[in-house]
Amino acid sequence: MIGEFEKGGISMPNARKDIVKDGEEGVYHCWSRCVRRSFLCGKDSYSGNDYEHRREWLRARLEWLADSFCIEVVTFSVMQNHHHVILRTRPDLAKALSDEEVVRRRLRALPQRRDEDWNPVEPDEKEVAAVLLDEEKVELYRKQSASLSKFMAYLNENIARRSNAEDNVTGRFFEGRFKCSALLDEAAILACMAYVDLNEVRAKLADTPEGSVFSGAYDRIVARQGAEKIKALEDARLSESSQGLAPEKLTEQQQRAIDEAKRAQRKDRWLCPLDNRNASARQGGKRGLFPLSVDEYLELLDWTGRQIKAGKRGAIPAHLAPILKRLSVEVDAWLRMVESFGSLFWRVVGRVDAMLSAARAAGRRWFKGLAASRSVLGEG
Repeated sequence: MIGEFEKGGISMPNARKDIVKDGEEGVYHCWSRCVRRSFLCGKDSYSGNDYEHRREWLRARLEWLADSFCIEVVTFSVMQNHHHVILRTRPDLAKALSDEEVVRRRLRALPQRRDEDWNPVEPDEKEVAAVLLDEEKVELYRKQSASLSKFMAYLNENIARRSNAEDNVTGRFFEGRFKCSALLDEAAILACMAYVDLNEVRAKLADTPEGSVFSGAYDRIVARQGAEKIKALEDARLSESSQGLAPEKLTEQQQRAIDEAKRAQRKDRWLCPLDNRNASARQGGKRGLFPLSVDEYLELLDWTGRQIKAGKRGAIPAHLAPILKRLSVEVDAWLRMVESFGSLFWRVVGRVDAMLSAARAAGRRWFKGLAASRSVLGEG
């Protein structure tokens, strides 16, 4: 059985509590698949219905929950009948919140009221004050604000209810509870990010990462392009000013272009920052994952996607090789990990020593994927 382990000679399934440690920071790859023939998103060839608009439902819901929970969204992708999301739990942020902020976040995640378009309405002072009277409930909400299970439940339940209502059906929409694996080190996190961001490229639904519209990579690309456009507009204005050609006020067209570029630049603000060396990205307690800039990641992702799409191995560009060297990952191993991540690993992902350490902490002898880890990442 997939996801089994051996304990004293007896084969037993992995319990979620052995993988997800409540109250401890961790990075997890989570995924859910639809149970019915009808698709989550895209055009369903069986029914002929088009569900492309549901992709935005899921992306918007993720952004809403990221602002309500003490959990950071690293990246995501929405496919036709399933979705992936990589999350980092931040119990340290939950502990630092005031009681009032804990309640406000909870009421935002599970709103008491909605407007005529079914959009959540921000909680008012009376609603917050009523919950603050119950200290036990406030502490429960504080603990749950960093709960991976609670986050995924609020995500999937919302999408399931809306989809069932649209389809005029009842019953399950996703196959039971979400599946997840723990990402134990930087190499595992980076490879899983690339695996998720390149989902549509591998499935031949997109040619490049910038064509994968509902993914974390796309949001980062749009934000980067927005920043570049703002700089180009500012440089052009400075050049015109130095020549005495620029009017005192911006034209309506120039202002509109700047406003659009600023909106694009904010496209990835809700995602977890990548570079842990960039102090300016640490807003609201956020911090990066590894010493890797967005530009470096996107270039590595683009090259990896081209290798996978072409179905052959090319030489890695000289300026990208140091990224993999920094993580002690060989080029062929990197490509194999990204292309076959879902089949190589199951409940925990990392180097052999990290996987064995996680197994000991869970009172187990081993977790599935040790052989794959040894072949692509080495012993430690």
